[in-house]
Amino acid sequence: MNSNRKGGVILDVGKAFEYSEFKDLFDSSLYRILYIGEAHFIKDIMSNVESDNVEYWSYEQLYSYDDKMLTDSNKIRLTEVVNYVQNDKLTVELYDRTRSAYLFNYSTRNDIDIIKMTISAYRFVQEYEPSFMLLYECSHNIRSWVVAKVCEWRNIPVRYCRNHIFTWRNVLLEGMNRTPKLLGDNTIHTQPSEWENQMFFEIESRYDKGSNAIKPEYLEVMKERKMKKIYSLWKDFKQDWKHPHKVLYKNICYRSYEKLCSTNLPEKFIVFFLHLQPERTTLPEGYGFTQQYKAISLLNELIPKDWRIVVKEHPATFYRYCTPMGRWPGYYKALASLEKVVLVPLETDTYALMEQSKSVATIAGTVNREGLMMGKPVIMFGLDFYFGEKPKGIYFYKDDISLKAFIEELEEMDGETIKKSFHNYILKEMMTTGTIGIIEGETWLNSSGCIQRCNRVSRIQLLNYVLRRK
Repeated sequence: MNSNRKGGVILDVGKAFEYSEFKDLFDSSLYRILYIGEAHFIKDIMSNVESDNVEYWSYEQLYSYDDKMLTDSNKIRLTEVVNYVQNDKLTVELYDRTRSAYLFNYSTRNDIDIIKMTISAYRFVQEYEPSFMLLYECSHNIRSWVVAKVCEWRNIPVRYCRNHIFTWRNVLLEGMNRTPKLLGDNTIHTQPSEWENQMFFEIESRYDKGSNAIKPEYLEVMKERKMKKIYSLWKDFKQDWKHPHKVLYKNICYRSYEKLCSTNLPEKFIVFFLHLQPERTTLPEGYGFTQQYKAISLLNELIPKDWRIVVKEHPATFYRYCTPMGRWPGYYKALASLEKVVLVPLETDTYALMEQSKSVATIAGTVNREGLMMGKPVIMFGLDFYFGEKPKGIYFYKDDISLKAFIEELEEMDGETIKKSFHNYILKEMMTTGTIGIIEGETWLNSSGCIQRCNRVSRIQLLNYVLRRK
């Protein structure tokens, strides 16, 4: 066996970077790179990037790996590692999302694939004994997830990049759980420029001015498409006429949702903004609350009798994609059947709902920081990415007792205190953690394209940081 095979790094970043960036990443790494990914990504990068410090493995090769003969001590722990991966509900949910058959989808059949994948990944990890696994972001692909889970079972660190509270800054995390470890020392803490501070102040000021100043994405979509309503069957068909079954399915879901909506807002309510699904922020980052119905049904039991939960669907469900993996007509019926739940139309002003609410609830969405900037208490059920001393007014789910206690204190919380605390937190904690991903003077637009560019610039710095240190 080649001794150089051990102690490398499993790298799974897709095709996130330019060829020159990949070459620099590979060549400057102090670790041997074990690049895993889609076969067509690998083929393209291999054809355009020359480096002696990388070994490529497609997912297909990795999950048919049988070259490693397990030792007796490895064999007697095989059931333990299989159980660790297979019995994690997130594994099953990710398999359903990305690999399960459209027809005859039975858990007993899916289990065979998961077991086979786990054993292959176990052999691979035993063979290479990587120092750690490094991801572009927390795994939400079953083929990346299984090898990451095997690494964690072996106490091999799994590290990944993630947006911080604002999307132009990223952090490096370790551990696929609700409370990951924040990595880095002063070498990756970048002090904000005055320009960046001013950008934060400008964004912060919008939340005192209402929706016209904030301009959520769906309003821009409506303006671009000259729509009075977010959803239009005719425009949806024109845009996706090659897939009539998708158009029909979305229409059925929309009509189910619309029929159950009310425009009459209750006097006292917590507002819950549904996530677009499937999406990383619920799977896996919901960590026990991937199914948003669970969080809403819990609130339904814990809020006072005269309170309600106002639920608004994510507009992108109907102007982007709506699939059986995330939505179905019965989903809305199940929500509406909860005693204290009120569904509201897609066109309802998001920020008016926040303003009138007692609290904003989410799994791990951006509405958490928007709520705090408006002086609203926030309940979060998923990933905790507020590092350091947390601002006032935010609660991360711990247990039902503490959640009930937080709800009972909502009416006593002062909005201005929450705003000030969040302001100070951003300047003290968030602005000095991670790396900045935009160039001074670049126009900042809260769009997916701009966010992707910022992520690429910021995350390549984070990956270089961790690969150039032993």
